Amino acid sequence: MVYELRDKSLLDGNDLTDRENEGDGKIGNNWEIAQMIATNEQPERNKRGRKDPSYNPDDWMFHYARKAIVKKLRKEDPAEFRKQKRTLQSRVGRYMRAAEKHLDNVCKGQFP
Repeated sequence: MVYELRDKSLLDGNDLTDRENEGDGKIGNNWEIAQMIATNEQPERNKRGRKDPSYNPDDWMFHYARKAIVKKLRKEDPAEFRKQKRTLQSRVGRYMRAAEKHLDNVCKGQFP
């Protein structure tokens, strides 16, 4: 999912055309990608949490990209928010690099 969103124009979760979004530098923005993933995944995690009481739907890294959590953390602990945001952006960047590497290897015919 991270790789699919790399060229998608995202601005606070809204789709814009590439031309509209070009000046904002939001295309491929790791934080915007993390927010989109959190938005798409949270309902599935909540559903799984209702089925399995031992499962905690909020125990995942992308939890910090949810709007409610962002708002709460910015207000209560801005330093922790900056730390979690930086960590999450780094993780999305690593996922993107790994996806690029895997696709390049597939194109070359190299399989592990």
